[in-house]
Amino acid sequence: MRDIPGASARDALYAAQRLIGLYDGPLGEPGRALVELRRLVERHPGTDVAAGARAAIAQIKAARAREQDES
Repeated sequence: MRDIPGASARDALYAAQRLIGLYDGPLGEPGRALVELRRLVERHPGTDVAAGARAAIAQIKAARAREQDES
């Protein structure tokens, strides 16, 4: 959806957020969620979207570090 020509910015953002939720949740692929979050930061620099994506990146990285420490 995010790469379909003519898709609104709002729809592309919604699709990206849903994809991130799937990767970080039921699909259990936080690394792929990180990739999508970085794309949001790149596509929406200086916005609340980018700030939220950076916060989510930090949370995912912290969770991954805790998991590695517990292993």
